[in-house]
Amino acid sequence: MKNELRDGEHYKQKLKNFYHLIYYMTNTNILETLPKNRENKKRKLISIIVIALLLIAFISLVIATKVMANNDDTDSRQIADYEYQINELRKQKEVCFDNLNYEESKAAIQ
Repeated sequence: MKNELRDGEHYKQKLKNFYHLIYYMTNTNILETLPKNRENKKRKLISIIVIALLLIAFISLVIATKVMANNDDTDSRQIADYEYQINELRKQKEVCFDNLNYEESKAAIQ
């Protein structure tokens, strides 16, 4: 009989320990850490998303400046080509006027 009481008390003690374990597990410290962990995860996720968006914006800005620089180069090349063609046409015009006599050049101007 004493052994059974001891076993019963032993089980009561185990049950108390189990209840204490549940109490400590559901204590406010653990309950407060769970939302913080969730908030930290959300904050980490949001910060990762923001960093990714900033990285994408920076890369697109770099690409855009390179494209604009290439466009500026092509524009300046085209302008130089146009100036060269205009100068060549002026030279041809001067040669044509030199080959004509005065009356023909006067008629060509008018």
